[in-house]
Amino acid sequence: MGLLLSREKKKNRVHAVFYGGILLCAFLLQYVPGVLPRVGGSGTPSLMLLAVVAVAMCEGDVRGGAFGLAAGIFCDANAVHGTGYYAITYMLTGLACGLLVTHLMQNNLLSCISLGIGSVFVNLSLYWLLFCAFGGVGNAGGLYVSFYLPLMGYTLLFLLPVYWLVRRIALGSKRIRNRAKADPS
Repeated sequence: MGLLLSREKKKNRVHAVFYGGILLCAFLLQYVPGVLPRVGGSGTPSLMLLAVVAVAMCEGDVRGGAFGLAAGIFCDANAVHGTGYYAITYMLTGLACGLLVTHLMQNNLLSCISLGIGSVFVNLSLYWLLFCAFGGVGNAGGLYVSFYLPLMGYTLLFLLPVYWLVRRIALGSKRIRNRAKADPS
């Protein structure tokens, strides 16, 4: 039993290192100017949000929520408002996606696409609603159509590569763990 427990702890540490690397890469790609092009006047894609959705789908609700909180803290550290908006919304997104995959949906490509589209739409629309529409920005409706809708589409272009990367990490460790259980030596 002790050997199995230590393997589980080792797996969790390896996952934490890989997911931390994904978090760092997504943060750098999203926030370093000039790394990813700005298409049609929109901003850079929300790669951190996609990483939260993918990790929550592969790891479940608690780890997805924790990863979302960590990703949100990173985003809030770079945000203009600094209100904790990203930490709260990304944590809730990770928790919701993890719960949906755990209890209602299967972890497959169709679920990835539906959860990704829903998460991007809800998070960016909520941001627009709170900080643009209710924030008193002039022509908020035009800003939504000309900036936020193209940003949603641009973000969704990166959905499948991010999901594939996270899923490979999660499945790779399960295959190693299953081999170790089959060969107890």
